Amino acid sequence: AGAAFAMNPQEALLEHATGIMPRQLRPADSRYIDDRFDFIEPLPGGRHSGVVWKAIDRENNQTRAIRLFRLHDEALKPRAQILFQNRLMPTIHLRHQGIARTYEVKDLEDGAYLVVMEFVSGTKASMLIDEQQLPSFQDTLRILLALAKSLAYAHDLGVTCCHLGPRTVMLPKMDSSVIVDWGLTVRPNVRVSYHCVAPEVGASEDARADVYSLGVLGYALLTGRSPFSADTFACLIEEKNVDRPLTARRLMPQIPRRFDTFLERSVRRNPSDRYPTMGALIADLKRILEDDSEPNRGFGSRTRLFAGRSSIDLPSGRPGSVGA
Repeated sequence: AGAAFAMNPQEALLEHATGIMPRQLRPADSRYIDDRFDFIEPLPGGRHSGVVWKAIDRENNQTRAIRLFRLHDEALKPRAQILFQNRLMPTIHLRHQGIARTYEVKDLEDGAYLVVMEFVSGTKASMLIDEQQLPSFQDTLRILLALAKSLAYAHDLGVTCCHLGPRTVMLPKMDSSVIVDWGLTVRPNVRVSYHCVAPEVGASEDARADVYSLGVLGYALLTGRSPFSADTFACLIEEKNVDRPLTARRLMPQIPRRFDTFLERSVRRNPSDRYPTMGALIADLKRILEDDSEPNRGFGSRTRLFAGRSSIDLPSGRPGSVGA
């Protein structure tokens, strides 16, 4: 737990939280939630950062995503307050089509918390990676560019994400992406979460931590695996701090060298060696997208996802997996 807190305090904190049902709250809080929301169904991915529900908010008749969780230990509450103030509360002021809205964060007492968020339908990037239904090269570039623009908007307001990864990226349709659960992330998972978290997060992170996360995500979307090979937390820490990650072109020689350089620069261990700002990253990514005049060259046969609605063109199966 100590090592986890040193790396990403909000994730380690939520390792000590459990998702709860409305009936498990104090009577007054339970009545407040029951009177306000019509709960439709639980959504996946909420085991440790709270049970996630799809619900109708009766105040405005809008569909929302609702998280409910309780800390195991009341002594952790001061740390939770810091998490909410530093990570969650700033997201209420973010207004961008590429970032799911956070509408309300409520302390329900008794160590329980309610988070009301925008409901976003689509497919999570983690599903594409886990099932090896990977986007084409062009679509990967467009997804990364859309995410970078969302992050740049937040950075201009002084807000960083620091936990961007496959589980926090929703793909509603082709070449669009929405960052969900900004500021509230799932329990640490060596296969995904910490692979995407910059080594400095929890100590002195800034916007360059999101550059790192975007680079790891881009690598995973294109190759179907993480640039790191560690399968335990301790080994991952050592690998991030000592070894250089495996380049994408080692796995897929058909990847343009310029994009391979883009990924390598994004995930460098020292923040000063990465892109200095998201704006600089965006400029380079646009040039790569413009230079690639032959979409999907060398990426094999195509399959389609999301039959019957806006689709993402996908290449055929790839080796490796980073999980979800």
